[in-house]
Amino acid sequence: MRKFLFWATIIVTGDFWLGSHQKDARRPPPLSVSEPLATPSSASDPPAEQALETDPAANPTQAAPTEPQHAATRLLFVRGKRVALRSGPDKGFTIIDRYDIGREVTLLESQTDWSHVRDNLTRRDGWISSNLLSESKPEETAKRETPPPQKAPPKPKIAMPDIRDTTIIQSIIAQSISVYPGTCACPYNTDRAGRKCGRRSAYNRGGGYAPICFPQDVSKEMISAFRARQ
Repeated sequence: MRKFLFWATIIVTGDFWLGSHQKDARRPPPLSVSEPLATPSSASDPPAEQALETDPAANPTQAAPTEPQHAATRLLFVRGKRVALRSGPDKGFTIIDRYDIGREVTLLESQTDWSHVRDNLTRRDGWISSNLLSESKPEETAKRETPPPQKAPPKPKIAMPDIRDTTIIQSIIAQSISVYPGTCACPYNTDRAGRKCGRRSAYNRGGGYAPICFPQDVSKEMISAFRARQ
């Protein structure tokens, strides 16, 4: 009887011991909570506000276009011979007319080495090299060096009769022919040998002097400008 109790006690104790170890084996190990690693910020990354300020696209620079200078209109004089009036501010542009020393023109615009002018007689617009223009007549330069003579008392003004357009047209044509350096300004002129100029005249050749030869060449603007100068 005692042997039976002894072995029963050993068996119960063994079962209890084995069961407790099996429970410990099935129990999951405790989880270890680790803190997330902080990612260091790069020192080379600029702040957002600084990046916006240094962005070249935020402040685009625009170059100001160069524009021609519009000079105040004033009277100028040609100071050369056979000075070309061209259609643009360069020697490659077409020659509209040619002027000799003392020709009066009005300055409309200046652009570096060229001047946009209007001829006071023919009212033609074109470009002349600024080096060939002067603010005073060439023959007046020497006169300025000598003391001016005493002024005579002013003469009483006499009312001029109204000039007819036909008379003005003839005067404009005569002035235009008189400034031409040769004898063949117009087709109806004659050369030094007495022959009619015809197609050999400057009026027909083109590309140089452009004299006014016929009444239909005189515009109303020319007539008005002629009256204003009287």
